[in-house]
Amino acid sequence: MEIVPGIVQLQIPIPNNPLGNLNAYLLKAKEGYMLVDAGWPTQETLDILIEKLAGINLTPQDIKTIFITHAHPDHLGLAGKFRELYGVEIMLHESEALSAAPDRWELDNHIWKWLLLNGMPESDVDVLRQRPWGGHQFTWRVEPDVLLKGDERLELESSYVEVLFTPGHSRGHLCLYDPQKKALLAGDHLLPVITPSVNFYPRSVANPLGKYIDSLKKIQPLEVDIVLPAHQNIFYNFQERIVELIKHHEERAGELIQALGTSSKTAYQVMLDMKWMGMSSEVVLGQGLEPIQQMSACAETLAHLEYLRVEGFVDRMEADDKASFKAIGKNSNTYFS
Repeated sequence: MEIVPGIVQLQIPIPNNPLGNLNAYLLKAKEGYMLVDAGWPTQETLDILIEKLAGINLTPQDIKTIFITHAHPDHLGLAGKFRELYGVEIMLHESEALSAAPDRWELDNHIWKWLLLNGMPESDVDVLRQRPWGGHQFTWRVEPDVLLKGDERLELESSYVEVLFTPGHSRGHLCLYDPQKKALLAGDHLLPVITPSVNFYPRSVANPLGKYIDSLKKIQPLEVDIVLPAHQNIFYNFQERIVELIKHHEERAGELIQALGTSSKTAYQVMLDMKWMGMSSEVVLGQGLEPIQQMSACAETLAHLEYLRVEGFVDRMEADDKASFKAIGKNSNTYFS
């Protein structure tokens, strides 16, 4: 589907994921096409991508470049296989290359030690250890061909797009902005309904939530008529959505301070008393989540706690192999001013 002249959307299914699809985008370049994000690393999604290209009279060989917004498997997943088969060039932000590097960042003792440090019971950590991880048929972590800084201008057939560095959801997330069409290819930085996840894992960049809020404010002055996200539907209320997302994190920070109370608590304990979206899209307290969801919720809680620590709202202590947090005197209704 051509969203605006010269930008075609391809919906690529994500297996067993409530998001449903990745929205990939095709842009006509000086030579061939640039594909923005690639899809999940399985033969099924590769076949679907090739089928969708055929539906608009293109072949895989017509794609010369794959621009990756960030190195999560639903975005980067097929890029390596595509390069192996068809010789495309893969572009990625330089700080995202660590996440994309082969044989790096696999699940290891770091994550289990981190969960225990932040209060998850050992029995639940054992459940996660025994969980089958993956679902990837292809090796999806790859060395990119071109490392970007986030200030480039990529020439297209009759226009250009600006590369924007928007860390937060990941350490090297990128968006593309077409100033002529006033279109923003937003990756996972802006989504129309759900809030992009911002997590603090063992190898995350420092203060990821602070960087996410800064990234939202950085792009806020842009003239954007249409937002093309990597998931869900296209939308037009660019400015309003940025305000909504900042407000969401404001409210979550308030909920977190309330859950923290006057005691010292681990991130896991705080997470248990906060509200989250459950498996059936119902809102439940953290104690009602499955361990795999609690792991993600704990990482989101930690992103907020780390932001509040940096801003002087909470203090962090570590004793007896446990990290805990406590609210300190400073109080506010505005955490992201």
